[in-house]
Amino acid sequence: MTAFYTERLSHRLLEEQDVAFAASLYQDPKVMRKIGPVYTREKAEKAMINAVKANQHSPPNLRIWLISERENEKAVGIQMLKWAKDKNGEAEIGIMLLPKANGKQYAFEGMGALVDVGFEKFALTGIFAHFDTSNIPVARFVKSLGFSIHDDDRNSHSLCTIERARWDSKVKAIVI
Repeated sequence: MTAFYTERLSHRLLEEQDVAFAASLYQDPKVMRKIGPVYTREKAEKAMINAVKANQHSPPNLRIWLISERENEKAVGIQMLKWAKDKNGEAEIGIMLLPKANGKQYAFEGMGALVDVGFEKFALTGIFAHFDTSNIPVARFVKSLGFSIHDDDRNSHSLCTIERARWDSKVKAIVI
């Protein structure tokens, strides 16, 4: 399974031709402001080249998809599933979008579709994510997807989780 889509977005596994775009997200201070430190060009490109290689591993340990608008095929972000080494059947999910894609509910649609793919196609039992507690839009959309949010008083991050049994397919992915 390499590609899927929703009403407005298409998702395909990251390829070599996408490395520059994906790396640019890690170099953008606006994108990274609530995620972590901004990467150098070299570090970002190396990470995305490794991601392209990881997309080929079987069984999967990491999958990264390019997210594009279906209407015009313009890339707007990336998202990933990273299988947890110590938690059988669970994976971490993450999404990064261009600033111009914010406010369009692309995060809800894209991440919801990937949760659907994770449970339906990869047979995951649970999905989790970490996010900055001050990132109110992320807290809203993960909660609306059905994730439970667990604040960590020791730092400024929250953990959100969802189990397959609680997923009600708020966003349905159409797998190609």
